[in-house]
Amino acid sequence: MLFSCGPSKCDKAVLKKQSNLMVHHRSAAFLELYESLIVQLKQLCDDREGEVLVLNGSGSSGMEAALLNFLSSGEELLVIDSGRFGSRFALMAKRMDMIPHLYDVKQQGVVDTAMLEQMLSAYPAIKAIAFTYSDTSTGLLMDPKRIGAFARKHQLLSIMDGIGGVIMNPFSMKESQIDVCIMASQKGFWMSPGLCMIALSPTALTRLNPQAPTYVFHFYEMLQKQKQNALLQYTPAVSLYFALHQALCILNSRPITYWNQFYQRQYERLYTIITEANGCIKQAPSLSRSVLLFTTSKSASRLQQRLEQEFQIRIELGLDDQEDRILRIGNMARYSEEELNALAHALKLCLQEENN
Repeated sequence: MLFSCGPSKCDKAVLKKQSNLMVHHRSAAFLELYESLIVQLKQLCDDREGEVLVLNGSGSSGMEAALLNFLSSGEELLVIDSGRFGSRFALMAKRMDMIPHLYDVKQQGVVDTAMLEQMLSAYPAIKAIAFTYSDTSTGLLMDPKRIGAFARKHQLLSIMDGIGGVIMNPFSMKESQIDVCIMASQKGFWMSPGLCMIALSPTALTRLNPQAPTYVFHFYEMLQKQKQNALLQYTPAVSLYFALHQALCILNSRPITYWNQFYQRQYERLYTIITEANGCIKQAPSLSRSVLLFTTSKSASRLQQRLEQEFQIRIELGLDDQEDRILRIGNMARYSEEELNALAHALKLCLQEENN
């Protein structure tokens, strides 16, 4: 059983669609599905006036592609460092010869707009602000409305890594005024890794770079082809498109608030499971519903190994200096009561034995 932060458990109905017979991506059947998929993604993100692109690749590829398509070499951006994943924007930008300025929020856990104002005064050439909505390395959840409003006020492009946050946590492109939202198929969409979905606001569409130094992920050209009978820039991962469409049909059958509340209840259930097993939850100033972090005085890697070998349960270790002190439980899929009970039994047994 996968209780990791990604890939997460796949839905049976979604996997069944993924195993459909292969069709050609220029066929009428695929083009009809693709057009419906784009409409459904816009509905999920609550931004019908913008556009959505689907890329072959992981969420990381979407983060890198977003930087390539909106910023050029030598240009400056503000990166909110909420942990391992938030700081990746800076690492990527440096490799593209861009100039990132980091604002570290790992201690306070929230974004202080006064500090953003100070950074903008110190670096007036900043063109964009990039951040991770839900950083599963620290459990921190950023406030897209606050960041989006700040970016819009100062005419900055806002780029959000929503990969581990959207669906599990409340989000609306329109309400938050976020310009670029990056998502990935293996987190919250109940399917296999391999697709990255990028929602673009009307403002983002005006800021696209037609000379972006990429061929495969050239957003301007992709959108031009998309408008021409839904032609695609390259051969898509057809089977994953079928799976994504099925996942979106399920997700959009209810208001997004239903799923936000579902994941809140499941988070609370997982929290109870961990605490009743005498596990200690690491608290954060602004908690994400996407992940639970629990600390152990013993070896986290040994506990992880036991859970996997004896109970076939996969949980992820902490990152960086927390690797052998923290275990991370992902809350990005729908778990049955039987699966949750199995996790509760395994954790209780392992932690009791570890503490004896």
